[in-house]
Amino acid sequence: MKRAYLDTSVWIARAEGGLAYRNLVRKELHVLKDDGWQFCLSDLVILEVLLKPYRENRQNLISGYNRVFSEAVHFSTFDTVFHETLTFAQRDNLKVLDAIHVAFAVNLNP
Repeated sequence: MKRAYLDTSVWIARAEGGLAYRNLVRKELHVLKDDGWQFCLSDLVILEVLLKPYRENRQNLISGYNRVFSEAVHFSTFDTVFHETLTFAQRDNLKVLDAIHVAFAVNLNP
């Protein structure tokens, strides 16, 4: 099975983006899923996605996210992620959070 690590922006666009953009993202995710891709996420993605809905006490949105998150592979191993984050951030001139996402994606082995 093929796996795709979805960054925070994809999850948010799917649920909260403008209607045209939201429909486009959903369509493309369905195409990938139909092609055998399994979606993956990390604790960092969950934190970034849910922070605003939690602050705004949007329980329906939180429940919706939790439903779709439960269907994804959850990557939560931190063994090498933060160490490798420094390498990615330095080598590729990335911001820390972006480098953490890259490190999670590279180390994805749930």
